[in-house]
Amino acid sequence: MKEIGLTAVYVKGEYGYTAYIQELGGVVTQGETIAEAEENLFEALQLFLETETLSNSAESPEAIIKPFLSLTRAI
Repeated sequence: MKEIGLTAVYVKGEYGYTAYIQELGGVVTQGETIAEAEENLFEALQLFLETETLSNSAESPEAIIKPFLSLTRAI
């Protein structure tokens, strides 16, 4: 079984942390603490994946959509 790895980057700023997924442009969020930024990042990733699925299916009316992969957080 192949494992997919994503890298979370946390940058400390004046008002907390900015967080993003290094491999996926567009998955960016923030939080007052690293824990809050991490929670927000997971939600941002979920929204990103849902949006990508919807936009890709809208491009092709003949698209067949079915469940493929389920990711769970290992924390």
